[in-house]
Parts: sequence; structure tokens; C-alpha cells
Amino acid sequence: MRRGVILGLVLVIAAMLGIGGFWFWGGGSGSERERDYKKIEDILDSGENESGEISGGQEEEDIVEIKWQLYEGQAVEEAGSDLIRAQFSDEVLENYKSELKYWSGKLKQDLTDVEGWMKVGQLKKIFDNYEGARDAWEYAKYLNPNQAAVYFNLGDLYGFYIHNREEAEINYLKALELAGKESSYYIAAADFYRTFDNKKAEEVMKRGLDKINNDFDLLVYAGAFYKSIGNKAEAVKFYERAFIINPENKEVKEEIERLEIN
Repeated sequence: MRRGVILGLVLVIAAMLGIGGFWFWGGGSGSERERDYKKIEDILDSGENESGEISGGQEEEDIVEIKWQLYEGQAVEEAGSDLIRAQFSDEVLENYKSELKYWSGKLKQDLTDVEGWMKVGQLKKIFDNYEGARDAWEYAKYLNPNQAAVYFNLGDLYGFYIHNREEAEINYLKALELAGKESSYYIAAADFYRTFDNKKAEEVMKRGLDKINNDFDLLVYAGAFYKSIGNKAEAVKFYERAFIINPENKEVKEEIERLEIN
């Protein structure tokens, strides 16, 4: 491509010079013409004009360096309070500490390992160390703000363990925004809302049904939801839709029969 541009430029120059007299190109030797051509090619390749100035033909690549904030939460290897530790046997607790120590070393080597921070949060939550789980997952969220799972985990943690309703709602709604067609996220968010607002729970549930309307688990959940608020007709409707998808499910069949009898 560049050779063609150079050849074209040479031809243009030749034509222009030909106006003043063909002898300039025709009269010189072949070696002189090659030297002139080579000179033009070198100038174009180097980005310089004949005076040696840079013509601006070269561009430098921008180097972007991401500087991550350091983790300032609970130490990864910290197991939790004495009260938490007292709930477990020495063997279980030692395994737990060993796992945390392993991940502490790994994350010191690579602070940006999102899955590592997710694992630390899971370990700490299993052992009722909710503060540590929160810190690990919040940092994972900082590293990757587009991962639905971390928002889902934080929604559950804030909603049912730390009891911070505002933070739980923020994280659940973000998880739903990113989740796509993951019915368990809608079910969990609806469960959270059911602890204080059935109307919001129904809205989230319907939002999920609009997006994934033939999901067996979500249909069963909807049936159970309407049954719990005394709307038998709606409960039967959703149980029947679920039963069409899975006619071998005895529990759904029995629920339909009970609701139709009563």
C-alpha cells in the first residue's frame, strides 16, 4: 500500500517536472534516478522532510496504566470473632484458617483476582463472618462492577444477615439488571421484598416472568407466592403452567389438587 503511494508521488513529481523540460528525468542516468527515488522513499518512511524536520506522519500509542486502590477491609486471613470461632470444632476451624491463609497469599500476588475475592467472601460468610464477607465482596465489586454474581451475593448478605435494607435493594436491583435470564436472581430478590413489601415482591417476580416466562422454578415460585397471599386462582394458574413444563412433578400436581378442592 505504501509502495503504491510512493510510486504515485514519484509519477506526480515526474509529471510536474516534465512541464519544465523532460531532460531532467530523461537525461539523467538510471542510477541517478534510483537515488532520487530512494531519497523520496526514505523521507516518507522516516516522517522527515528534506530539511530533517518531523512531518507528523508518525503517531505514538497511548499507554494506559490502571492503578487499583488497595484493599482496606478486614484482613483476608482473619477468621472472625471469638464468638464465631467457638461455634466450630478445632479441625473445622483449622481447615478454614488454612483456606484463608492460602487465599491471602494468592491475593497478595494478584490483587485483581476477582474470583479469589469471591471465594474469600464465601468462606467468611459460611463461618458467619459477615463483616469480612462484605469487605471481600465489595472489593470484588470494585474490581469488576459488571459481574451480576457479586451484586447478588451482597444483596443476600445485606438483606438477610447484616440487615441493611437499603444496601440490599441497591445490590439486588443491580444484579437483576446484569443477570439476564437467571431465574434464581428474581426469586431471591422477590424473597427479600416479601419480608416487608409484597407489592414490590410481585413486581420483581412479574419482571422475571416477562423475561423468562417458561422457567419452571419461577412459575412454581409464583404459584407459591399467590397461594401465600390467598389468591388461589392465580396460584392454580401458575402451578398449571409449571406442570405443563414438568408433568412428572408430583409436588406441583398435589398443590393444584389441594387448591382446587379448597
